Amino acid sequence: EFEAAAQRLARDQSKLANKRRDNRILSQKAKRQADIRKKQQEQLKKERLRKQQQEEFIQSFMKSCERALGIQSLGQQDAVFLEATSIYGNGDKIALPPSVLQHLTQQQQQQQSTTTNASPWTFRVGILNKDYTFPASSLLQTMTPPPDEDDDTMEIDSDEDDNDDTNNKAAYLDELSHKYLSYTYASVVEFTQEEGHIGLPESIAARLLVDGVSATRTMDPAASSTTKQESDTTTNTDMDMHDNDNDDDDEEKTPGHLAWGAFDVPSLPIQVSLVKLPQGRKCTVIPTMEAIRNGFHTLDNVKLVLEQSLIRTRATLSVGDVIATWHRGTKFDLQVTSVTPSDYQAIRIINTDLEVDIGVNEEFEQEVKRAQVKSVDKEAATKKASVFDTSKGHVLSGPSVSRTMTESEKPVAPQPVDNLLPEPPLDQMEGVCTVQFRGGDGASGRRRFDVNTATLKDLFGYAATLGNDGSAFQLVTRFPRRVFSASESSSQTLADAGIAPGQEMFMLEKL
Repeated sequence: EFEAAAQRLARDQSKLANKRRDNRILSQKAKRQADIRKKQQEQLKKERLRKQQQEEFIQSFMKSCERALGIQSLGQQDAVFLEATSIYGNGDKIALPPSVLQHLTQQQQQQQSTTTNASPWTFRVGILNKDYTFPASSLLQTMTPPPDEDDDTMEIDSDEDDNDDTNNKAAYLDELSHKYLSYTYASVVEFTQEEGHIGLPESIAARLLVDGVSATRTMDPAASSTTKQESDTTTNTDMDMHDNDNDDDDEEKTPGHLAWGAFDVPSLPIQVSLVKLPQGRKCTVIPTMEAIRNGFHTLDNVKLVLEQSLIRTRATLSVGDVIATWHRGTKFDLQVTSVTPSDYQAIRIINTDLEVDIGVNEEFEQEVKRAQVKSVDKEAATKKASVFDTSKGHVLSGPSVSRTMTESEKPVAPQPVDNLLPEPPLDQMEGVCTVQFRGGDGASGRRRFDVNTATLKDLFGYAATLGNDGSAFQLVTRFPRRVFSASESSSQTLADAGIAPGQEMFMLEKL
């Protein structure tokens, strides 16, 4: 019995020891878990603080960009939305209701501005994306606040500052592309629109009508009872807006006048905000393919065309804008590819000396290269075919056959014509082609020809006087590429050769 009691005591002590050991293990495990939970809570707290600081930094950054652009609402609410109607005009001048003018003048009085701003008001007009949530830009989402460092370590290279500023502006523009389905900038022509409406010229309406934006055509309530007025409006829309021969049409097409149903406008509400765009210094435009086909490269004074059309019809320029310029009733569309300063991809061009560069239309250059390759291949095939004498056989494995060009086949250098046909009278308008010549050595000339009486001999005779060194040359048009050689029928008139009245430019290519 004593041994049994001793064994029971030993078992009880062992169980008690195991229980104490298990309790220590559980206590240590609980402590470790508590430490892990504490660290996780601290990590979550740091993460929440980091996200909060990042959100505050992003919001502060967006507000700083908005302040730099001078973004202001046009009413008591944060955003003003207006319904679009169509108005005449080739530029960027919109029409707004009188309440907007009243708000702007009251705002100026409250600010007690002591200086008079000669520049017109400029606005951002856009269509909001209903699915937009801030922030949507991946560039903006990855932005982080700068670390807190001592003043001694805050010296950063100026080039890095410029790069950071450029990247930040790119993030702002990327966020705007998510916020708006489409947007652009405009100036105002008058404050006569009906309350709750905004008048858009065709260029601004076309810029806003992108994929995903529904379009409509506004109807004039005042003209709904008269079918004739609607017909007249449609007829006037199809006419040339720059034809000054008809005073009535000019009055109907004055910028700001209503053009109900003349073209499509967005059916979605238009958000309008006041902005202060940076003063422009430079921009680059390229002519569209249609403008090139209309003879843009043959214009003598591009500066005059830009001054008469661009400066008179626009107060802002944005990258992607298509500018309608006119010269003698012909329309030349130019697309804006870059502006300086480029911070916001938009500038103000009023009261400034704007440097305009004419860029290269890549599509046109590719067509020219393809035409040149086809011409070279055709000439090479012709020369290759002429090497072989059809009267004798030729062995492919035999020696190469050389052929000397005969005197009749050598290109003939055109000679200046002493009795060159005189130019047509200045008052003659029909059948006259103004031809401009350009040589590879910089030689150039300009002359008027009557296409019905002047011949190719007269054309080559005048071209031979433009600093030619006596070598043979051919006359070539760039688009479409056509080649005229002196060996062709010299008695053929320009009209028979396919040279039409108007304007033409020939390049002198030496043979």
